[in-house]
Amino acid sequence: MKYTVVKCMNCKTILYKEDFNKERITKSCECGEITVSTQIIENSIYPWYVTVSHTGARPDIYETNERG
Repeated sequence: MKYTVVKCMNCKTILYKEDFNKERITKSCECGEITVSTQIIENSIYPWYVTVSHTGARPDIYETNERG
């Protein structure tokens, strides 16, 4: 299985896209610069999707085969 990693460049916190679903709405890294959220879309073929926002340095986003 492939995992999508969102890594904060400031505090090095790693968040995984696969941890989010329509019940898990928002999570931030330890320093608060990166926020990963679930957005629910009505009348769409995709009922929800994951967004990434940042206030400082851009996060490092990549795929990996292993979960650390």
